[in-house]
Amino acid sequence: MEWEAGEQTRLTKERERIANEERQRAAVRFSTEINQKGQEIQHLEQVLKDRDQKLSEAQKSQAEFLKKERALSDQKRELELTIEQRVQGSLGTIRSQAKRKQKSN
Repeated sequence: MEWEAGEQTRLTKERERIANEERQRAAVRFSTEINQKGQEIQHLEQVLKDRDQKLSEAQKSQAEFLKKERALSDQKRELELTIEQRVQGSLGTIRSQAKRKQKSN
């Protein structure tokens, strides 16, 4: 009986020791996993920040391109209008000369 009680006490202490060791191992694993996840989050946040910056730069470039494209289109229309006005002016002069010639003949 005494032996059983001593053995029971020894087994209880051994179980407690094993449970404590397992708790410590689990705490270390948990801490390690938390640190790894934290590093992974930091990495992904940096990747997201870099992509956001690249997107912003691309959008600025696109806006600048569209602005230049509109300016070029405006210049083209102005040039076409100037040419049309000159052509109309020249046609008016030619018509006037033709009428004068026709009257003089």
